[in-house]
Amino acid sequence: MKAADRMAFIDEYGDPNLNTEKKGVSARYIIVAVVINAEDHGSLDEHVLRVQQRFFSGGEIKSSSVGGKHRRRINILKTLLEFEFKIHAFSVDKTRLRKTGGLIYRQPFVKFTHGLFYRNLFAAHPHLLALADEHGRHTFMLSFQNYQRERHSQQDLFSEQKMEFRSSTEEPAIQIADFIAGSLARVLDPKRQTPQSNELLCLLRGHILSLRHWPPRYRGFAESQKTGKEREEEVRRLSISSTLQYLEEAYHAGNEQLDFGVELLEYLLFRLEADSEDFVGAKDIISVLYEASGVELSRETLRTAVVSPLRDKGILIVSNTSGYKIASATKDLLNFAEIVTTRVIPQLRRIGNMRARVMERTMGTLDLFADNPVLAAAVRAATDPVDHDH
Repeated sequence: MKAADRMAFIDEYGDPNLNTEKKGVSARYIIVAVVINAEDHGSLDEHVLRVQQRFFSGGEIKSSSVGGKHRRRINILKTLLEFEFKIHAFSVDKTRLRKTGGLIYRQPFVKFTHGLFYRNLFAAHPHLLALADEHGRHTFMLSFQNYQRERHSQQDLFSEQKMEFRSSTEEPAIQIADFIAGSLARVLDPKRQTPQSNELLCLLRGHILSLRHWPPRYRGFAESQKTGKEREEEVRRLSISSTLQYLEEAYHAGNEQLDFGVELLEYLLFRLEADSEDFVGAKDIISVLYEASGVELSRETLRTAVVSPLRDKGILIVSNTSGYKIASATKDLLNFAEIVTTRVIPQLRRIGNMRARVMERTMGTLDLFADNPVLAAAVRAATDPVDHDH
């Protein structure tokens, strides 16, 4: 059995209370895992100590102690992010949960939401030691550990997945997860949002491997400006809703194996939320998928085995020489169509010319497309002159 080669330090923002209209109750529940190579554990602890001494007079790094002091938060984050760790985040919109179900109670809520989180975390890192901040009573923590062990049992003899509870003083790196969770709340929780939320998100972007939302939602993406172009907004909604529907179906399927399509869509959604005009380079995507799976895809495999099947299922992923993105406007689709057209039409014309040459040489007795009417129609459309006046 292989020992854990990665470590995750886990903490959360918010509370399990679903009475979100009540003062002091968060609208979001955000779980964050800070992931490192196990060999970097000591160096990370030293980094935390330096941040404590510089910003917290040697005390614990706590998001709550910074509160709404945005510039101070930014400076602390910049210093924390000087260390090369990765982030998995999971945001639960409590306003969309039923107030009459079993999740209204603390223990079922924590078990359910953390269960979803750990499922994806362990799928991304098969050899992982997860160290989570302590929750409540010892009896509950013990039952939760057993619950996770039963749900996320090792899938093969070569995996090692283990989770334990530790205090944030015993494992200082948990304090980083606390601070990042609190910072993401300034982006995602309507009760804590700051006008500088985009600055926070852009700062964290290079370290975030995944930012999942549950339930999957359209909400959170900026609405198009009110220009009266309802059809433009409908295209945008179609693009995002089809992506979220795919992710929701993947959630309900409960597949424990890592799904490259799901990982790609969640990363593209995250980048879309930060910047709707941003194309994500293939190199960046391959790097993120490698961090999540340990498998390094080629650009060709990314295109043919990950992106193409998603397009076949109706997901509106567009691309250009800069990379990939989920379409957010009609212009994205038109530009992509133009790229495809300039690549495909010349090829169809060349095939049409070959067919014509053979037809001429054989006096019409051999038609290369006789058994392929679809290809024949495509070539005809590409080679016939277009009458723009009718």
